[in-house]
Amino acid sequence: MPDLSTPIRVTDGTFERVVVRSPLPVVVHFTAPWCAPCRVVRPTLTELSEKLSGRVTFATADVDEAARVVLSYGIQAVPTYLFLDQGREKGRAVGPLDPVAFRGSLRLHFAGEPRPAGPNPSGARDPGPGRRPPEGSSRSAPRGAPALTLGAGALGVRSERRSAVR
Repeated sequence: MPDLSTPIRVTDGTFERVVVRSPLPVVVHFTAPWCAPCRVVRPTLTELSEKLSGRVTFATADVDEAARVVLSYGIQAVPTYLFLDQGREKGRAVGPLDPVAFRGSLRLHFAGEPRPAGPNPSGARDPGPGRRPPEGSSRSAPRGAPALTLGAGALGVRSERRSAVR
């Protein structure tokens, strides 16, 4: 059994076993070596992994080493956090999260406590439980800290589009 006091590195080959079949709720941090915001949140993930060991599993997936998982879950930016319980997605957050926002996301997705619609701490209107925010908005990324969008090349996937102009 892996050490649950530190985030577990997962790949396409280990994702099913470590994440989907986990008896514990799992937070998957999708990251890339070139992603500066991803490096900033690592200490928070390590701290929470230690504090919540045995209650929540934390995993890290490099977008290049888990390209099939990235495509199957529709991950389009890093950092992205996927919250899964018994193999089912409970929610996700995109962009760097500070420790307070991360703990709030854990409570929201794993404690099952419904939140009333209304303003949230970032000032954006929360659409309420079970509703997605408007297209193009993000409830998780703090102001001035956008997530980095992934292109096909960042995933090691060749684009099928061909330019008509050569």
